[in-house]
This record gives sequence, C-alpha cells and structure tokens, in this order.
Amino acid sequence: MAQLRRYSSLIIVVMTSGLSACGSVESEPAATDAGDDSGVIDATSPDTGPTCAVNESACGASCKDLAADRENCGACGRRCDKGLMCVAGACALECPSGSLACDGTCVSPATDNANCGGCGVKCGTGSVCSGGKCGVTCGWPMTDCIGGAAPGDAGADGAPDGGPGRYCANIETDRFNCGACGVTCKAGEVCSAGKCAVSCGGGLTECSGVCRDLATDNNNCGACAATCKVGEVCSAGKCAVSCGSGLTECSGTCRDLATDNGNCGACGTACKAGEVCSAGTCAVSCGAGTTNCSGECRDLTSDNKNCGACGAACKAGEACSAGACGVSCAAGLTNCSGICARLNDDAKNCGACGKWCGPKQVCSSSVCWCELGLTSCGSGCADLASDPSNCGACGLRCSYPSACLTGKCTPLCLVGETVCGSSCRRTSDDVNNCGMCANTCATGEVCRGGACTTLVGVSVGADYTCGVYGSGKVLCSGANSGKLGNGDTTDSALKVAVKGLTNAVQVSAGGGHTCAVLADGTAWCWGANTYGQLGNGTTSDSSTPVLVAGLFGVRSVSLGSSFSCAVLADRTVRCWGSNYEGTLGSGSLGPSYSLTPVTVVGLADVVQLEGSCARQTSGAVLCWGRYVGDGTATPRPTATPTGITNAIDIGVSPNDRCAVLADGTARCWGFSSSSRTGASGGPWLSPTPVVGLASAVAITLRAANTCARVSDGTVRCWGNGTGGANGDGTTLFRSTPVKVMRFDGTPLTGVTELAAGVGFGSHVCARLIDGSSTCWGSGLLGPFGDGTTADRSYPFAAGF
Repeated sequence: MAQLRRYSSLIIVVMTSGLSACGSVESEPAATDAGDDSGVIDATSPDTGPTCAVNESACGASCKDLAADRENCGACGRRCDKGLMCVAGACALECPSGSLACDGTCVSPATDNANCGGCGVKCGTGSVCSGGKCGVTCGWPMTDCIGGAAPGDAGADGAPDGGPGRYCANIETDRFNCGACGVTCKAGEVCSAGKCAVSCGGGLTECSGVCRDLATDNNNCGACAATCKVGEVCSAGKCAVSCGSGLTECSGTCRDLATDNGNCGACGTACKAGEVCSAGTCAVSCGAGTTNCSGECRDLTSDNKNCGACGAACKAGEACSAGACGVSCAAGLTNCSGICARLNDDAKNCGACGKWCGPKQVCSSSVCWCELGLTSCGSGCADLASDPSNCGACGLRCSYPSACLTGKCTPLCLVGETVCGSSCRRTSDDVNNCGMCANTCATGEVCRGGACTTLVGVSVGADYTCGVYGSGKVLCSGANSGKLGNGDTTDSALKVAVKGLTNAVQVSAGGGHTCAVLADGTAWCWGANTYGQLGNGTTSDSSTPVLVAGLFGVRSVSLGSSFSCAVLADRTVRCWGSNYEGTLGSGSLGPSYSLTPVTVVGLADVVQLEGSCARQTSGAVLCWGRYVGDGTATPRPTATPTGITNAIDIGVSPNDRCAVLADGTARCWGFSSSSRTGASGGPWLSPTPVVGLASAVAITLRAANTCARVSDGTVRCWGNGTGGANGDGTTLFRSTPVKVMRFDGTPLTGVTELAAGVGFGSHVCARLIDGSSTCWGSGLLGPFGDGTTADRSYPFAAGF
C-alpha cells in the first residue's frame, strides 16, 4: 500500500522563494541535495545551441522546459529539492489531480482512511475509505485489502510509517495489488485486467506503471498526465464540458450506463458479483447482440475497444463497423464519436448522434416511442394500469399505502383485512366495520367473528367453551357430543349458536353436558344424559336444549362432570343427575341418581354455587359429597361446614376445592394431585393455605391446575402446565403461583372473570373489562372459538 501511495502522495503546497523550508529557490543557483556537487549550467549561446520550441530553453546541448523541468526549474541547472516539483518555473509542493495536501503530504481523499473525503476526516475502526466516504466495504470497482501501511500512514516519501491497515485497491489496474490484494507485479510490468503483463491490454495505455483508458480518464485524457480542467470530463480522449454520445457523466467520469458494471442503468448502481451490465440492467449473462468481455457486455459489431473480438481495439481515427475497424461506417450506419450507430433504431442515437430515448422508450423510424402498453406522460412513459404515479391517467398519484391495480388506486391490505373506503379494516373485530364496511357496533358492544355483541359471561368445560351475550344468545365451540347444543354432534373450532335460546342470562359448561338460565327463571340443559343430568325426567341424550322439570325462579346453575345444581330465588339449592358419594346432597350417598331436581339438605342463604360447594351470604363455605374439608375423607350426603367463615369466592374441580378469603389469601383441600397449596404431601382433608398468593379476589379450578384473579386485574396460575395452562409461556409444572403473561412480555390485565374446566380439560379463559375474551392452554378440538386448534402457552384474543 505504501508503494501504491507513492503515486498519490505528490505534494501540493506551493512554496514561495522567501520560505527557507522549500530548498534553494534563490536568484543564485545552489545545490540542494546532500552530496550533490552539480552547479548552475550556463546557458549555451543562441548561436551555437540547439533550436528549441517556444516554451523551451537551451540548456547545454538540449532543450528544457524551465517552467516544468524539476532539474532545470526557472533556470538551467536549478534543481528542486527532494519531494518538490517545478511549477511555473518555481519549486513547489503540488499534488496531482484527485489528491489533496494534508499536513504537507499528498493524499488520495477517495481511499485515504485518515483523510476520507477531506483532510482530517478519519474513518472509524472497522470501516474503510472508498469513493471519499467511510463504509464497511469498498465501493465498486475497488477491493477491500488488509496489509502494508494503512491509508494516511505513509510519509512524504511514500514509505510506511504505521502498521498494517485496511485500504481499497483496484485489483484490475493496481500493479501492487494485481488480481488480488498484495500481489505485486515485477519491475517493468503493469497490471492490466487483473494480470501482470509487459504491456497494457486493448484500449489501455501505460502511464507511470498504471494502465489507463485515455478515452475517459480525466487525469490522462488523450495522453498520459493530460489532466482536464475543473468542470470538464474526458470523453473520447478529449476534455469537454459534457460527455459524448452514448455516455453519461458519473462523478466526473464519462460512463456507458448500458454496459458499465459499476454504473448500470444509473450512476453508482453496481452489479453484483457474477452479474454483468447488459442494456442498462444487471443480469447473469449478456443480452442478445452483446458479448461478455471481462465482465462487461460489449457489442462487437460497433465497440471501438472490442471490435470483432474482446480486446481488439481500433486504431486512432478508426471506427468499428460490422465488427471491423475502418475509417468510415458501413452503409446505413453513422459515425457517432467513433461508434457506428443505426440512427433508425438505436435508442442512444435516435434520429441523430447523442439523442437518447428515455426509460421504457424504444427507437423506431428515428423517433422515440413508448414501449407497447405504455402511455406518454410528460417526459416519460407510464403503465396506467400499475404506475402509482400515473394510475388510470397521467399525473393521478396513489397515496401510501395504496397501489395501482388495473388503473385504480387500491389500499394494500393484509390477509384478513378488507378495503373500506381508502383504508384496510379487519371486519372480524373492528367495531366500526363489523362484518362489513361501515357497520358500527353500539356503545358497550365488541365485534367478535364479524358480529356486534356484548359478552356477558364465559364458561369452560372439559374440552369446550361457551359464552352468553347481551343479546341472550349462547355460543359454544370445541368438542361436541351434543353439548354444543347446535343440533348435531360434530366438533367445531368456530362458535356455533345453541338452538332455541334467545334470552339466556347465564351458562355453565360441564364434562359432557351444558345448562343455561333464561331471563324467565327457567333452566335448560343439553348434551349427555346418562345419569339424568339434563333434569328432564329421562336418560336420553339431547343435542338441543331441554327444560329442567319442575324448576322455577332459577338464579344460576353450576355443573359437575355428571350432575347439575341450581340456586333458586329463595337461595336454596336443587341438584339432579349422578349421586356418586352424595354429590346431590339429598341425604343419601347412593350410588344412585335422580332424573329431576332434589333439595340439598342443610343449605340456605346461598350467594355462590360451584359444583358441590356453596358460599353463603355470611362468607361461610359448605360442601357435600367427596372432600368436604371437615378433617375426614368420609363422603357427606348433606351440606357440611368446612370451617371457612369469611370467603369471598370459591372454586371446585372433581377432586379439589378452594376458597379465597377476605384478606386476599386462599385455602385449598382435597386430593391435591396438582399441588393446589404449594406444600408437599396430601391429600388435604382440611382447608390449607396456598403458598405465595396474596391480594386474590377470585379463584377457578380445572382438574390439574388452579388460577386466581388478583385485585389489580392480573392473574396467577399454578399446577400442571400441560398445553400451556399456566399461561406463563411454558408447559412446566408450577408448585406456586406464577403471573400470566402476554406474548410481548407484559402481564395480562383487565380481567373481570375467570373460567376453567370442571372436567379434565386443559384450558383457561377470561373475560376482560372491555367485553372481549382471552384464553390459554390446550387448543385440542377447538375450544377457543376462533377456528384454531393449536395449544397456546400465552393468553391470546379468543373468538368469544
């Protein structure tokens, strides 16, 4: 790299005769280099000296340009010091075109890491200077190299002062990095097309050991070291204010955008590795009529540098026509700056040399026309069917995020969205566009499944879910043996309406059957009826609701796996169905069952009923059947006090019971197969404190885990996490309560009601303060009502 910089480190600061640091530039000549004993050579008399050009003077037997000769600067024999050049007859520090003088040293601002784009602009660690800008990689056609002196670390003589660093090199022409970084050509060789050779390839000329294109190089235009002035570009070997026909100025260099890999179709648009630029487009191969010549597509019939074959360059004054170099073009062709062009159909020379057709235009009969299917709009061509700036008519622009489809501005909607006016809406849950555009739900209603509704309550069964709405309808989804109440036994992952119910106020899902309370105080049940749990006096199953016989003034219902119970207006309780181990509370242990409701003995003033347990107005909790919590494992056929007198909520599963106390703690008892309490051992025959739970206000149980609603509207769950039933993003067993979290890492909040399956289901649902619902756990058979059956270990918006 240090050797490379010897070409870019020529000096720029012009020294005046009054500065001693600039060497011996005085009226009297003197030797300036140590050990140099040469003095001033007297000019030869005009009578005997050679005949010199106007800008030269005779110095001895030869002619010298005293304005530029470093050995004879301003006068014969006046030599400039080491590192100085002769400029206008005076020794000076001057940098060549493309270089800058920074702290007395010439640097290349295009590649110098310490002076990138300007003096003192340093590239940070890991970046490299390319094209005068710091970046992570080198721009085309440069290659990222590591080694030698880092750019900006070389001294005035080009020798490296620093350690190894990153730098950009053109491995196509750099003799110190020829073909690859660090590959140096031998003395007398140059680098041409990435290979060391004794001479440059076709179309290139050796200038100070570097192969240059004299047709386009601003610093070597037409001849080595012939630099174009500021504002000029080199085109066809001549400095001009603009590029010639078929070329475009890109950062001061004329480029052929149709074939230039680094400027393909537009300045700065570089083709990827393995691609070539053909007709202004990057492609893996050249288009028809062109040939790949060292990575660039060339027309061998008209390219002066590749005439008839790659690298076959025409001589000065010749033009390539029909693949042969000649002094003139063939019939039907016109010489346009050294290129033979068909003015009849050449898009770069349409009707006249240098007259380019615009994008998406073709040249026909010497006139630029829009491509087939396009319309002329202003100075360009547009597809009115798909152009967002000219959609359906010229100048008609589509606003974001709309697209132009078949000539109309259309919003770009995601899957599940519908175009409503000029925007996209989810008609499945948008309260302002519910089911269809502009269908607005009433205040307090939510949009679920494309229908406006108010979710009043939700109940979870073993493997299904039911919701009751402000309209009085009951909708259910999941496993179906008739318990969905829609008249068949087909499972459904989408909500189905229970037939015949239009004024329901409460619903309860059980193991294989479901019951609802209507506004008139009657109770209706459907599903399995093996033990008479439908209460209609039979054991026949029913897939539609049947009236519970002899029951009026019903306030609420609560179901077990195979029995049903109801609280009446007088706050007493009636039960029907299976009486296994006294679950009906009628005074008999069975085994037996009742086809119609019977009174639970010893129970009154009930405000909450959960299966075979009840909470009284006073806060006392009484249970009957198995695990009543009285300190024994003996089944009780009548309501039995548990010893809890200050409960605010209760929950029941087939084998366990829990109660939340007024102080926000909880007590559980029963088989405790899922560690309800967080303590080792069990079964728990008396109410036992739950470890790690505080500020609870409600509790719900399924067969294998427990969840509690906390006073701040969040939820805690513990027990068996199968299917994600604990809602913490895992399926792990939790012996103590963990917070239910959303997928984004925030807690579930705004919960007003919790529901879990009384059977052996593995999902939990909650009603939120905005009237919507959320569920988590096992999705087997579709209990979420949204058409899905996947397990969810985080709470997500359900279909209810």
